Amino acid sequence: LGCPSQPGTPRVLVQRTSHHCRIRFGRELRLPVDVVYGLPQGMQAQTTGVYVKRLRQELEQVFDTVQAKAKLEQRRQKSWRDKKAHGHAYESGDKVWLQVPVKTKLGAQWEGPYLVQKKLDWNTYRLRKIRGGKEPVVVHFNRLKPYHDRQQIAEAWEVRRKRRTRRRPAWLRDFICTRDGEHGTCSA
Repeated sequence: LGCPSQPGTPRVLVQRTSHHCRIRFGRELRLPVDVVYGLPQGMQAQTTGVYVKRLRQELEQVFDTVQAKAKLEQRRQKSWRDKKAHGHAYESGDKVWLQVPVKTKLGAQWEGPYLVQKKLDWNTYRLRKIRGGKEPVVVHFNRLKPYHDRQQIAEAWEVRRKRRTRRRPAWLRDFICTRDGEHGTCSA
């Protein structure tokens, strides 16, 4: 293992998806102790042709191992993300907003409206932009939210909320001049 405080020590790291040194160099790193004491017993120096063949076979084997581990890790990460996924289920024909990465501090986070073309999986949708969409986009539903037209929103507000009327409290009528002049001490 590498020691960050000692600048001359190699950093031999074992990562979750791959073994770093074996992939990069085709062998495990030699530590300073290997240089001092030489090759372990039983290992002999090889010719260049034999070394290249053995290295190629080992690299192919390492590549296959890394590919298998990457698939396992990808499945693990997908299942972890899908466990945390929640939200609205959309049907084809629904209008949605699509979350896009923000390039500036005050940039728009949502783009759209998009039309849901097809539900590919329980959490993946194919979308097409309603205005100026060139090609369909496949996204995870965590990046979507329902789209509502401004007219729908205005109608919903009108139905839900009536216009408020303000009445003056009775104890303030003496101090407020009204139009008809009946209440208060104000002269018009």
